[in-house]
Amino acid sequence: MKKIVLVCGLIASVIIVGISGSMLLLAGDDSSHQHSEWLGYLVMILGLSMIFVGIKQYRDQYLGGVIKFTKGLQVGLLITLIATTGYVLAWEAYMQSADSNYMDSYKQSYIEQLQNSGEPAAVIEQKITEMENLAEKYNNPIFRMGITALEIFPVGLIISLLSALLLRNSKLLPKHS
Repeated sequence: MKKIVLVCGLIASVIIVGISGSMLLLAGDDSSHQHSEWLGYLVMILGLSMIFVGIKQYRDQYLGGVIKFTKGLQVGLLITLIATTGYVLAWEAYMQSADSNYMDSYKQSYIEQLQNSGEPAAVIEQKITEMENLAEKYNNPIFRMGITALEIFPVGLIISLLSALLLRNSKLLPKHS
């Protein structure tokens, strides 16, 4: 199991970090944060598809084509942890090496969206204050790593749950003899 989990987790990390990093480099500070979030989650889903692959490989190679939900979930969550760790470490490396003003850019984009939203001025001011507080906390690397992990881990959890549920049915993509 260790080999499958490690290989699939690392492949997921490479896919996610590679595509996300390329998007960051190509977009620079000129990216629309509203659209890049959706694209980022699509990239996560693509990379985390390795969870399904890993559970299926483990089921077929080590368990004779049959896997229980809990064992499938365990494999999926371990792959998720490796991919999450890779994603967090890559983001931290980017934040340190690029002398990034990511949060300033994100905050400015958020404020522009608020100002164009038509919400009452009091609500806008309250949300701007909340965003400024978040931006201040984001300077703390431990907080930032937690936030970054919370971007990807829930996606991996959902894919792990779905994959484990689907692959417990040995008739779904059965093992070839």
